[in-house]
Amino acid sequence: MRLADVGCGPGFFTIPAAAIVGPAGRVYAVDISEEMLQAVREKVTASGYTNVTTLRATEDVLPLPDGAADFALLAFVLHEAADQQAFAREVARIVARGGRVLLLDWDRREMEVGPPVADRVSPEDAQAVLEATGFSVVETFQPNTLHYGLIGVATGEVEA
Repeated sequence: MRLADVGCGPGFFTIPAAAIVGPAGRVYAVDISEEMLQAVREKVTASGYTNVTTLRATEDVLPLPDGAADFALLAFVLHEAADQQAFAREVARIVARGGRVLLLDWDRREMEVGPPVADRVSPEDAQAVLEATGFSVVETFQPNTLHYGLIGVATGEVEA
C-alpha cells in the first residue's frame, strides 16, 4: 500500500502508518513546513523504518505523480487550506482511482481546544468539498467528542 499523510506535521500518524503498510509499502509524509519534515525524519530514523519518504509541498501542489497513493490521510488540515477545493483537487489527483481518503477534522462548535470556530469546516461542508473534487463519501463517523471523520473513494469525477 502507498499512503500519503498530507499535512503530516511532526509525524503523529506517519510512524504508525509506516508500521501498518509494512516494509513492502510506502508512506509519503507531505508537509509545507521543513521543520515538521525534519521532525518526521528524526522519528523515522529513531524508529528504524525505511519505508517513509518526506516531501515538501505547497498548499496547492503535492510533489507526487498522478495516482501515486492508494490512501490519503488528511488529519486536521482541511480547515488550514486557503482554497479548500484546490487543495482537495490536488489530493484527488495523487490518489489512484478506487483509492481512499480519510479526512479527520475538528467539529465546528465552541470547545476549549482546537482552532477558532470560525476557521473550522463543518462535516457537511467537508463532504461537499470532497465530493466536488473527485471523491464519493462512503462513510461519516465521530471518533470522539471533538472530531469528525469522512471516508471517501476516489472516483476521478470532478465537478465543473
